[in-house]
Amino acid sequence: WRGNVGYDRQLDFGGLVASTEFVVSSTVNDVAYQNINMFQNGTLPFDGRPVFGGRVSSAISNAILLTNTGQGDQWNVNLKLERPLRGNWFASGSYSYGQSHSVLDATSSQAASNWGNARTPGNPNDLPLTVSNFDVAHRINLAASYGWDLPRSFNLTASMYYNGQSGRPYSISYNNTDVNGDAQFFNDLLWVPNSADDVVLRNGTAQQLEDFINSDACMSESRGQIAERNCGRQPFTNIVDVKFALRVPAGRSNVELTFDILNFTNLLNDSWGRYEFLVFQSLTALANANIDAASGKPIYNIATFTLPSFRKFTIDNLRSRWQAQFGA
Repeated sequence: WRGNVGYDRQLDFGGLVASTEFVVSSTVNDVAYQNINMFQNGTLPFDGRPVFGGRVSSAISNAILLTNTGQGDQWNVNLKLERPLRGNWFASGSYSYGQSHSVLDATSSQAASNWGNARTPGNPNDLPLTVSNFDVAHRINLAASYGWDLPRSFNLTASMYYNGQSGRPYSISYNNTDVNGDAQFFNDLLWVPNSADDVVLRNGTAQQLEDFINSDACMSESRGQIAERNCGRQPFTNIVDVKFALRVPAGRSNVELTFDILNFTNLLNDSWGRYEFLVFQSLTALANANIDAASGKPIYNIATFTLPSFRKFTIDNLRSRWQAQFGA
């Protein structure tokens, strides 16, 4: 179900046009999946997460049931101010903010993948409503252009476009470890200790673990509990594109010669205009190696992020480079 309302108004000064729009939607039926060939046979002592160790039928592995959920919602508000083209120049600016919540963002063509890759705090057959993978948050757009009339009916136009946008959400999961016994190794959300005293550390120091937790707002706010799916945010991006277009008379027609520079600020400084992301929108930098028999605490192997080469976010090499093109 979706509805929207919008309002436009031409203002009394500068010929400006202001507009606003609000869009809201609510899930009626969306896809959901369950593996009905497993059952719970225990609970982890340190975080209360259910453990699945048994099969209803040993003759098969998974039995994926396609079902539905009525949970999910999203809304977005947009504000825009525009100066329509007049006197050879145009400008506009807009700001939008939105939130989106879902139980499952099913993006795979296979039922087993949609079920097995869904990040879960415990029971993969009963996923909670959390921030969606496609949550937009903040977005700012600015655009402007100016044209010059040149001799012999030539015309030159310069324009720019800016897009500033919140990074996509991400989850924090154990790395290559099946914590809840569902035979999936990347879907278990991380239990964040209050301090290093709550775990048995391997391949690192208590200070390194503390620094890692404090480096991420989601982990820092989730101490003593399982981090919620998509509670993290990838870095904000700032991208500027510029374009020059020269109109050349050619008989009864015109030829337009163009020159575009994509990600223009990266041309000025190679540390600007970067797009950083996490593969599969998931930070999987910590391995759990079961329960320490002597203390009953979880064993946390922090070797991955204590390496000098560890980098939390990956740089998108293509989108983080300036590019130029000529056209006619």
